[in-house]
Amino acid sequence: MKIKLLPHQRKLIQSTASRRLLIAGVGAGKTLSLCILIMIAALRQERVRGGLLAPTYRLFLRVVLPTWMEVVPPDVYEWKPGIQRIEMCNGTHIDCMGTDKVRKRLVGFNWSFAGMDEAGVAFDDDVAIMAMQRVRFGDPRERFLAMASSPHGHGWLEQWGEKRDKYGRKIAEVINATTYDNPFLPQEYIDDLELDFPPGTLEHEQEMLGRFISLTGLMYGEYFDRPRNISVLGYDPTAPYVLGVDPGKRASGWVALQERAPGRWLVVREWLGTGPTEDIAESALRDMGRAPRAAYLDTPSKLSTRTGITDVQALRQVFGRGTTVRVLGGVKRSSKYRHKAVAAALSRGELEISSSLIPRRPRPAERGLVHALETMPWKDVSTRDESTDEKDPRKHILDALEFAVAILIPPRNYTSEDRADTLRERAA
Repeated sequence: MKIKLLPHQRKLIQSTASRRLLIAGVGAGKTLSLCILIMIAALRQERVRGGLLAPTYRLFLRVVLPTWMEVVPPDVYEWKPGIQRIEMCNGTHIDCMGTDKVRKRLVGFNWSFAGMDEAGVAFDDDVAIMAMQRVRFGDPRERFLAMASSPHGHGWLEQWGEKRDKYGRKIAEVINATTYDNPFLPQEYIDDLELDFPPGTLEHEQEMLGRFISLTGLMYGEYFDRPRNISVLGYDPTAPYVLGVDPGKRASGWVALQERAPGRWLVVREWLGTGPTEDIAESALRDMGRAPRAAYLDTPSKLSTRTGITDVQALRQVFGRGTTVRVLGGVKRSSKYRHKAVAAALSRGELEISSSLIPRRPRPAERGLVHALETMPWKDVSTRDESTDEKDPRKHILDALEFAVAILIPPRNYTSEDRADTLRERAA
C-alpha cells in the first residue's frame, strides 16, 4: 500500500527527536499522521510494545481506530478489542487507551514509542510526562513520544513545545500545519470552513491556521459580541464589569464581561488556574484594576476543610464593598450551611441565592442569554449534563460564563422538579 505523505507528515516521521509535537488546523490530517507514524515505528522493531492514546477510549474507537484501519494494511495487524491492543505481524503490540483514566492504568508499561491524539484536551502535562516515562525500552534511537493536537490546548501544551534543556536547546520538535496544507481536501469543504471561521479573525487563526490564541481555546456563542477567543483587546477600564467564578478542587475558571450595548455583552477576560485560588484572584485584580459590579460564584463543596474556606477568603481581595455577590443555591440543609460559610468567609451578612442558573420560562430580556448558553459548541456542558468530565478545565470556564450571565437574571428559587421539567422541555 502506497501512501503519499504531505510535507508535515514526512517531517513528523523523519524526525529523530524523542519528543515531537504536531500542531495543525482542522482537516490537516493530524490523526492520520499519528497513525502512520505509529505504524512505521511498530514495524521497525520486532516484539516491542508501544502506546496509542486518545482523550477518551470512546474517542479512540470513534476517531483514531477507524483512521488506523483506513491507512494500515489489514494483513499487518490484528485488532484485539477485548484487551484493547493492536498486535502487529512482527510481534509488536500497541496498547490503546484514553488519557482521561491513564493515571490509574499507566503503570508498569515498557514502551518503545507512544503517540497521543488531541493531546491538548488533557487537563495538564501529567499524562505526557507519565507517557514519556513509559518510553524506556527497545532501541534508544527509536524511542519517542509524539503528540498531535489542534491548538485548543491548555497552557501546558504550548509550553511543552518551548521546553529547553540546560544548554538552552529546545527539547521537543514542534511541527505546524494548516488546513490549506492538505491538498486532498475538497474546495467546498474549505469554503464551508471559511464561512464558519472567516479569514482575518482569531477563529481562523486557531481553527484553520493552527495557531495558539488563548489559554483554553474557548470561543463563545453568537449572543456575545466576541464569538472568538479571549484577548487583551476590548476591555474598557472605565466601564463596570460582572464576574463569574467557578472554583474547583483541580481547576478554577473565571470570566469577566462588559455590556457594550443594551443586551450585547463582551467577554473581556478569562482566567483558568490549577493552583491556589489566591493566585487567580491576584491575577484578576491586577488585570481588571478594580472590583466587579456584581459576581456570581459556585460554592466549593469542601467548605468544611481549611482549603475550602481559604479559597473563598481569597475572593475578598477582588470583591469590593459595592459588589453584589450571588451564589448558586439550593434548599437542602447542606446548601444552607455552605451559603453561611461563604458569607462568613467573605465577611458579609447575607448573600443572594439562586438555585438554578437557567430559568424555566425566561422572560424576553433573558431569552437571548439563555439561548446563547444553550447553543454553545459544547452543548452538553451548557445544559449542565452531569456526564461532562469534571476535571476538564473548559467546564469550569463555561460554568464561570454561565454564572456571569446568571447575575443578570433576577434571583429565583427553582426546585429539582422544575429543573427536570426544563430539561425535558428542551429535549422535546
